[in-house]
Amino acid sequence: MKPLRLLIVEDNEEVAEMLVLFFGARGLKVTIAPDGETALSVIRESLPSLILLDVGLPDTDGYELFRKFRQGVRTRYIPVIFLTRRSRKADKIAGLQLGADDFITKPFDLEELFLR
Repeated sequence: MKPLRLLIVEDNEEVAEMLVLFFGARGLKVTIAPDGETALSVIRESLPSLILLDVGLPDTDGYELFRKFRQGVRTRYIPVIFLTRRSRKADKIAGLQLGADDFITKPFDLEELFLR
């Protein structure tokens, strides 16, 4: 069986590396994209099983990147979990209304994130 492929779209290197170590130790094949452009490039090469997506990215808004994922024929059904510092109710509602599978605020618990 092929390992699940996880794409982490996160510009904070420390958070990204922590997630790589955690999920890699659980058998997932993890790829990091520090910005939206890199994420789109990675997805063109290989589709992930799940995307963890930060809202605040250096080159685009995570919500806008999510819209691009949902418009793509190959990417529209990939589950996406927003993982962000934005904790206002309006931010959560915006992400969930777009169709995200979940919205988790930082700081987060790794075990809870894994279970989600």
